[in-house]
Amino acid sequence: MRQRLSKTKTWIAITLVLLGAVLVFAVRKERASAGEFFTAPVDMGSLRTSVNATGAVQTVVTVQVGSQISGQILELYADYNSMVKRGQLLAKIDPRNFQAQGWPTLVSALSVLISFAFATAIGIFFGYYPAHKAAALDPIDALRYE
Repeated sequence: MRQRLSKTKTWIAITLVLLGAVLVFAVRKERASAGEFFTAPVDMGSLRTSVNATGAVQTVVTVQVGSQISGQILELYADYNSMVKRGQLLAKIDPRNFQAQGWPTLVSALSVLISFAFATAIGIFFGYYPAHKAAALDPIDALRYE
């Protein structure tokens, strides 16, 4: 009987603590929400909104932007922190520097000459050598080993 009485007291104490926590939470919630809204008579005027916040603003995505060539910018189509889309033109670089220099040659004349000589030598060797060897054979023997 004594054990049963102590279990009942324990459950009553737990229930009272939970009810007290719920009441404290409800009172605090009511006090916090009471200061957020206010009433005023209707009148004409500008709309104002103010938001107070603390903390650090962090980017969602950071993108490194670079160019393949350098030069003076003629026109700038986007500024720092501007919203841009994929493929959008950001700046126009002055083309006069490149037009004055001319486009750089990708292949030198010496490398073209060496490749032509090499291709000619291979063509002559693999064309002339088998033909010369076949011409030296007896036509009957040449047909026999086909």
